[in-house]
Amino acid sequence: MRSLLLVVAVLALASAPAFAAKKMTPEELVEAHLQAIGPEAARRAIDSREFKGHGIWRVIAGGSGQIPGPIVAVSDKQRMSMRFASQGSTNHFGEHFLFDGEDAEVLRAFQNGFSGMGEFMLTNNTVLKEGLLGGVVFANWALLDVAGREPKLKYAGLKKQDGVELHRLDYKPRKGGGGLDVELYFEPDTFRHVRTRYAFEIPAQQATSPEASAGFQPSIIAVTEIFSNFREVDGVFLPANWLIRYDRTNQGSQGRGSYLSELEIGFQSVSHNGPVNEELYKLGAKVE
Repeated sequence: MRSLLLVVAVLALASAPAFAAKKMTPEELVEAHLQAIGPEAARRAIDSREFKGHGIWRVIAGGSGQIPGPIVAVSDKQRMSMRFASQGSTNHFGEHFLFDGEDAEVLRAFQNGFSGMGEFMLTNNTVLKEGLLGGVVFANWALLDVAGREPKLKYAGLKKQDGVELHRLDYKPRKGGGGLDVELYFEPDTFRHVRTRYAFEIPAQQATSPEASAGFQPSIIAVTEIFSNFREVDGVFLPANWLIRYDRTNQGSQGRGSYLSELEIGFQSVSHNGPVNEELYKLGAKVE
């Protein structure tokens, strides 16, 4: 019996995935991820992509309410545009994040300014310029052109996220980025990119005296993207569901306070290499 158990244990170890037995290099992880998207020929055949679907913007903490609306995400190998047009609200204009190949732009979600998520993207526009937002949703996804972008990549091992172990890859743009931390997460069995976490700290305000400054603490802002429900389209695997969560945590008694909101997106259709609607690359474009 002991001999039998030993044989079973050896066979189990021998059949375990190679990545569980050794530390991966960033290059190995990126290559495994690219293969998970699809064969190289299928990836190279895609010049542009258009997703259409529906989204719901909701406030979870620090306020209340939710607003639905249509969403369109278009991209080519240099540009991207994600437009969520809120419905049933005269105060919220939705979200629009875009990069036209040179400049990044963000729509003012309200008459008096940006949403928290929009303000984050505006302050950290490297997320748009570098092709990080949306992951494989967009044809200009950062990891499709590592050689051209030349980011600094660091493999951080298997890390638990929501109780699930995922490969973590830290991404630092070659230029820009400032104090923004970018963590990319991949499934150990499929190597699909299923999560991105951006974190940024806003320094505490300074008052006229040390005593008065004591109540001011830095705000930690984190934006998390979660991708799920992958489906094969034209030889590549793409997510049908995309969640963007904005979380501002204020540790002190002063400042703007904590706030949590999210934009939940479900895509109903996706097409490749179709006619380009250039209007979608104009800020505030109308979608139905």
